[in-house]
Amino acid sequence: MVPTNTTDEELKNLLWFFRGKVRPGQFRDIGITGPTSKQWGEYGYKSGMLAIYRGTRCAGEEYVSLQAAAHGNLGPCGYGEHDDADYQWGINADPEKDS
Repeated sequence: MVPTNTTDEELKNLLWFFRGKVRPGQFRDIGITGPTSKQWGEYGYKSGMLAIYRGTRCAGEEYVSLQAAAHGNLGPCGYGEHDDADYQWGINADPEKDS
C-alpha cells in the first residue's frame, strides 16, 4: 500500500524497483522472507505477483471467486481487481517472463 496521493510516475518507478529486485532473486530487500506457495511441486520464488494499492480502502480485500460473484458476493470493493499497479513474474512457468 502506498499513500493515496502517489503519482502514476511514482508507481511506475516502484514497479521498476520491484523488477530490479525480483530478477536477481533479492526478495528479502522487498520484504519477502520466504516462499508463500508451492509452485511446480516445490516451494520457491519462480512466480508471483506484487499488487500495489493507493490507500487502505481495497488493500485488504480477498479474492472473490466467479462462483461467489455470481451469487452477488462481490467483496468490499465490488467485482474485479482494484489494485493501482502490479508486477508479475513467472508467466507461463518462465521466471524471466514478467509484466
